[in-house]
Amino acid sequence: MIAPPPGALFSETNDNSVGILLTHGSARVLLAGDAEKKAEEYMSNGPYAGPLTVLKVTHHGSNTSSTPLFLSRFKPEIAVIQVGADNSYGHPTPQTLERLQEAGARVFRNDEHGDVIVTIQGENVDVAVTKGA
Repeated sequence: MIAPPPGALFSETNDNSVGILLTHGSARVLLAGDAEKKAEEYMSNGPYAGPLTVLKVTHHGSNTSSTPLFLSRFKPEIAVIQVGADNSYGHPTPQTLERLQEAGARVFRNDEHGDVIVTIQGENVDVAVTKGA
């Protein structure tokens, strides 16, 4: 677990989401729930920052997540955005999508691609989707 900080709570509830970094060989996968700016800053400045194979995009791609600092420190190859079609929040935001693109991530979204299945075997990473491409 790389977030939230031990014994400390952020004032924004979403920033208290659990951040888990999974490793398999050289692959690194970050699952950080609904983390927003403060939690992303904490993770970005911690000892676990470094290139990611997969990022489950925080807070459904809201504009308060996937900050430039966070993306520059983690540099995700693949970004998966868990978001429903036509959601009332407008997630993911165009700004977040632009930041992910600028970071060089291949972006997959549940609203456009359906289920996103990432398989990691040795050095091989495969992404399969149930609709679209």
